[in-house]
Amino acid sequence: MPSYKELTFNGETYPLNPSVQSDVKNGKIKGVGIISDDFSEYTGIKF
Repeated sequence: MPSYKELTFNGETYPLNPSVQSDVKNGKIKGVGIISDDFSEYTGIKF
């Protein structure tokens, strides 16, 4: 099941493999996640 992962900075780096990190608990984050694998010049949110 897809989920957000909690990546903890150790002072130098973030974990290399997020898939084995703890899931973010429900209610800890709020908002809308926008995930895209198209990083072209014309993607994103205009404001």
